[in-house]
Amino acid sequence: MAANGSTTFVDQIRTMKFLQILSVSIALSLVFHSCKKEKTPEEENPSCAIPTPQLNLAGSGDGFTVYSSTAGGYGFFEVQYGPNGFQLGSGTTVTNNGAAITGLANGTYDVYLRGNCGGNDWSNWGGPVSILITQGSSSTCYAPSNLDQYWSQYDYLLNWDGDFEDNYYEVEYGPTGFIQGTGTVATTNNTYYSKGVFTANTTYDFYVRANCGGSDWSAWAGPASFYADVNANRCLKPLGVTANRVGSYIEVDIDPDGESVHEVNFNSYNFNDSENIHTQTQSNGTYGTFSTSTTWYLWVRSVCQDGSKTEWVGPTVIN
Repeated sequence: MAANGSTTFVDQIRTMKFLQILSVSIALSLVFHSCKKEKTPEEENPSCAIPTPQLNLAGSGDGFTVYSSTAGGYGFFEVQYGPNGFQLGSGTTVTNNGAAITGLANGTYDVYLRGNCGGNDWSNWGGPVSILITQGSSSTCYAPSNLDQYWSQYDYLLNWDGDFEDNYYEVEYGPTGFIQGTGTVATTNNTYYSKGVFTANTTYDFYVRANCGGSDWSAWAGPASFYADVNANRCLKPLGVTANRVGSYIEVDIDPDGESVHEVNFNSYNFNDSENIHTQTQSNGTYGTFSTSTTWYLWVRSVCQDGSKTEWVGPTVIN
């Protein structure tokens, strides 16, 4: 600066250079901060990485198991789950080490998982991962109970106890050990089912679940097991037929091979036609009146569950 207080040319040059240097420094500082990489949770806490949840349906079908596909040296986990789309923090949280979480209602669930690496050293939550439960229970639909079976004339009667809220039931059955989803499925409005097709000398399992309206199903109950010592609903011809006169009436006994309904036909000229057909729903029946001085011929066939009929068996001669 000059002695008179005015700024010299040299001083002006120095001031300009200082300002240029200051501007560059500020610019570099801004660039540095804008390009600085944010630390991930793993970098902030590398000793407890975020787990990657993997889900499997539980064997019962009414829940799931969860594990981490990320190896993080965890001591144990916390699982949080709830209906699809729930907000983390509002779900159900349980401590878990791989045990199945069961007893869930049907529906889609989101699942989160976090690991504990010791003390208060927790990872962040991993997830969500979703899973669909289709064989669960519901708050209003209870599983049938007391599954049992017994033989009733020609049929194996599968029986259970239901609830007054049940609309109808679904039954699945098959040879013992069959995998659910591969058996024979039927529906009934009653707390029993008697139209199953069973083969003699075979052991069967059966399951039952209740429907309480629409897609509201109970959990499956079962399996209950039983041994079929005779055929049932196999659509087979009668094993044997006997007939005896009682005055002007004829008594007919049928030894069926799996069907509960039969047709019997009488004629007097040993030719099977539709002259005198009767439906018989028991093992024996009495028919009349018939002339006692005439020889009668009897033919019998089985009526199958689907309404079809077997070939006629006969004739049985009635003198």
